[in-house]
Amino acid sequence: MLFDPATIQQRAALSYMARRASRPAWEAMFLLEFLIAAACVVAAAWTRPWRLLASQSRYRLLPALLLFALALPALWWWPHSTLVPLSRLVGVQLALLMLGWPLAVLLFAFAGVVSLLLGATLGVALPAMVWHALVPATLALAAGHGVRLLTRANPIGYVLGRGLLVPFAATVTAAALGLWFGATLQSLGPQALAVATLIALLDAMLTAQVVVLVVMARPAWLATWSDRLYLRPSGREGGGPMPRPARQ
Repeated sequence: MLFDPATIQQRAALSYMARRASRPAWEAMFLLEFLIAAACVVAAAWTRPWRLLASQSRYRLLPALLLFALALPALWWWPHSTLVPLSRLVGVQLALLMLGWPLAVLLFAFAGVVSLLLGATLGVALPAMVWHALVPATLALAAGHGVRLLTRANPIGYVLGRGLLVPFAATVTAAALGLWFGATLQSLGPQALAVATLIALLDAMLTAQVVVLVVMARPAWLATWSDRLYLRPSGREGGGPMPRPARQ
């Protein structure tokens, strides 16, 4: 049974022991994950994303930040008898779209630290943060920029591209990389990638639905959305107002 808690717990223990058995490979992977995490956190902090939380900012990101700060640690660290590897795939792409990459990266680092304080080991928390949060968020950032260039800041392209297709592709790609490196999802057995693909699809669909609702009701809650950019008059390359007609 794929989702049997005892089976998942046993596979997780065997996977962790297998990683530690080959000490040079484990140390090299740990160093790679640490460098990825450190580079992302330093780059994110260098942009000073907390300025978006200031009262004079045109964005209102504090409610979403507080919600994700409470939800992500709970999703990343559950008792070992649950499907915690799958729960780590949920919410990352939505956090990226709502908070932007720099603030989302700092949020992921916070969630990783909280999971350590709750009892997770460093050998579990670090790979989870890297392969389930930092890597898919960074891939989605790059792919989202490509979608924006391709669709020329079209609102439909934003919702379908950055809200649905990009989150799905980035999450599946990151899960495949984590499996290839033997870092994550090993406890799910040979069906790990197929199950991760289904969870990524569900998460992408939920992300797209939330993005549509927020764009219509509270666009200031989306750090990656701009009315001036995405709702500009069609056919105009600039984002400024329509020119006034010449006086007769």
